[in-house]
Amino acid sequence: MIKQYKHLFSLDDVKLEFDDEAISTSAKLAIERKIGARGLRSIIESFMIDIMYEIPSADNIEKVVVTKDTVEKKAPAIIHYKNEKDAVIELKPDEAS
Repeated sequence: MIKQYKHLFSLDDVKLEFDDEAISTSAKLAIERKIGARGLRSIIESFMIDIMYEIPSADNIEKVVVTKDTVEKKAPAIIHYKNEKDAVIELKPDEAS
């Protein structure tokens, strides 16, 4: 399943990586919930859907790294941009002035 996502991302010239903890956490969630392979697919799809919508609209993304926190929905995936000058930096309201 991870190979499928990596291939889909490669179509947009984006490298996709899953750290070891992300993979083991996904598997542990499926085992804990007793949901098997189809359930594992739904777990992975639940955090990948947002990432998959973001990738085609941004042509400056080089690599996406999925972490344990991404799987647990505590943090978004880590996005590496092709070059820093293309990175979009969101300022907090008090920093904008």
